[in-house]
Amino acid sequence: MKSKEYLFLTLKNYKNSKYNEIHNLMVKLGIIRQLSSGIYSWLPTGKAILDKIFNYIKFEMNKIKCLEMLIPILQSEEIWKNNKKYKIYKSELIITKKVNNKKFILSPTNEEIILYLIKKEINNINLPLKIFQIQSKFRNEIRINKGILRTKEFIMKDAYSFHNSYKCLNNTYNIFKNTYKKIFNKFNIKTFAIKTKNNNGIIKENLSHEFHSISEYGDNKIIICKKTNKAEIFKNSKKIYKHYILTPKENIKYISYNYKSYNYILNKICLEKFIKVFIFYANTNLIKSKFIALAIKFKDSLSINKIKENISSYIRFPIKLASKDDIVKIFKGNVEIIGMLNLKNIPIIIDYNVAILSDFITSININKILIHGLNWNNKFIKIKEVSDISNNNSLKKKLIIKKSIEIAHIFKLNNNIIKTNNGNKKNIFMGSYGIGISRLLFLTIEKNLNINDIKLPYILSPFKISIIPINYYKNKFVYDISNKLYIFLNKKYINNIILENRNISFGKSFKDHYLLGTSTIIIISEKYIKLNLIEIIYKNNKKILQLDFNIILKFIKKHSHM
Repeated sequence: MKSKEYLFLTLKNYKNSKYNEIHNLMVKLGIIRQLSSGIYSWLPTGKAILDKIFNYIKFEMNKIKCLEMLIPILQSEEIWKNNKKYKIYKSELIITKKVNNKKFILSPTNEEIILYLIKKEINNINLPLKIFQIQSKFRNEIRINKGILRTKEFIMKDAYSFHNSYKCLNNTYNIFKNTYKKIFNKFNIKTFAIKTKNNNGIIKENLSHEFHSISEYGDNKIIICKKTNKAEIFKNSKKIYKHYILTPKENIKYISYNYKSYNYILNKICLEKFIKVFIFYANTNLIKSKFIALAIKFKDSLSINKIKENISSYIRFPIKLASKDDIVKIFKGNVEIIGMLNLKNIPIIIDYNVAILSDFITSININKILIHGLNWNNKFIKIKEVSDISNNNSLKKKLIIKKSIEIAHIFKLNNNIIKTNNGNKKNIFMGSYGIGISRLLFLTIEKNLNINDIKLPYILSPFKISIIPINYYKNKFVYDISNKLYIFLNKKYINNIILENRNISFGKSFKDHYLLGTSTIIIISEKYIKLNLIEIIYKNNKKILQLDFNIILKFIKKHSHM
């Protein structure tokens, strides 16, 4: 390709304080443009990099005999309604208006759809079967301030396997696990495959693994053992302590006092010790109570992330807080500040930041009284030692907590009982294996970040070689040799070569190609032609070479991976 035919769209200066450094760099390099909140266009450079990722993933999938297919993005709501995930994730689903009296969902995930297909075609399928696809997914994501990390439309590679036995599933599961590690290593991304409990499955060990990579932009936290280099997920309430229904009744020392108004009391107490409670409508499929309560520190905000960390399984979707009328009915009167005591048998879940407090303050929900000086009774809360890492020097020497991004998730689903055409029942064991392609690209850029640009792995470079002539239209020797080299390389050796043929300055053209992420840049000038030399810049390892033109072609072929 020649530069006049390409759409660079690089920006000299771009910075949006609302987004992170990686997002700003992707805009600056002409990889993406934002259409609206959480929705992005992938420009030619971005699409070229994505295609490289797709091609390598397909290469690895072919090696393990995984067949590619394409599942509809538009999915019938009726199929989803039969699954418990519909109620849990309904607020995140993008649902169309009725079309011919039917509602459709824009695909958020595909386990339900692929299983529906397998059930229909079970008599025509020889197991084991491995299939995959790469496709856009859609979720009504609320937290969309991290660029392509969290979007309403995102790209995923999802794979599924089906088996007659658990042993066969287990073998395939390990194959996928090792293959995913290989893929991430290829893109210079170090990951931790962390064993987790799979809430979707009920077979054998309930096994699943999340692949996490350290990132300063991550929403998650992982605990890494310095000695073994193994990691666990640091999820406040889920990993550090169990959920408890809390009704302390003994060994509590407190000071009580009346308060005049909400603002008045905030000026009179230590806000670091003050605990507030929110009451939600509960998921009555899991708990008997109509409501569920969440206790957090006063200074902590009630974010979607905080809700998901603690009580996502226990609340009703869409999320709904108890109204003022509900509060009056629950407590038989108006309660301005809801606290942890006397919650009328409403189950309460304690956030991690609350669980580690001592001498804290909360409302008793009666007669406008706060309790000061509460301490946990050991029989109510049990905290693992790792929770005290910030204040424990011996643990700090052994463990480190880092922010991370979950880049992939593999898990074993329920063993499904399927009826065949002759009426017999058949057990099918299923595995699901997902990679977030958008996140993979985000991490690849972060891990290969330079001051003002990126040094992509050679396999992901949108162009393998850029040829930049100096005075292309003014010097016949430069013009002829540039075109000769361009044609020869395209025919004989390497694809994905771009020749700079715009009538712009050398500085501007060099910057565009450098920002483009090309791994090898060849500069052709009259100065070096007279010496029978060509200058080569290998961006990824900072090599600058002047080579004899007669050996340049063989050298490029031999060292094009540098």
